[in-house]
Amino acid sequence: MAKTLNQIEGRVPQPMPPEVKGLMANVERLMDTPIDQFNVGDLRLMIGQNVGTEHLMPRALGVLESNPLVCGTFFPGDLLKATFRLPATYWTQHPMHFERALAIAHQALDILEARCARSKARFYKRYGVRLDDEACLKREERDIQRWCLDFLDQ
Repeated sequence: MAKTLNQIEGRVPQPMPPEVKGLMANVERLMDTPIDQFNVGDLRLMIGQNVGTEHLMPRALGVLESNPLVCGTFFPGDLLKATFRLPATYWTQHPMHFERALAIAHQALDILEARCARSKARFYKRYGVRLDDEACLKREERDIQRWCLDFLDQ
């Protein structure tokens, strides 16, 4: 989509004072950026702030369907985390997005389960000891697993 969030929402951009930096400056910059030019980090930032979410979610869900563990800016799964942390009211107002997000949560859990199985097999082959479920994933992967399970429980 070649339109910006400001154009879609009929908002006239306000000039930003030069002393405004950081998050607010980035949000304002992205409000004037065509949505089709958003990268994964941009999607993560705006959805994490719940700004323009209704317009950005179809693109974000498409990215997550391709790779649920994609890294936006900080760590693998940060777009997934921002998406799953949206308020419940967003999901009730957008049931089709919710259905897609549920499928993404299951997909991410399947990926993590497969990684865990591979880790267990490698560990057993190397050391002859069975690795428990808690130890088969990295901390970041366990976090993603928890976010998915929490989302599925809502």
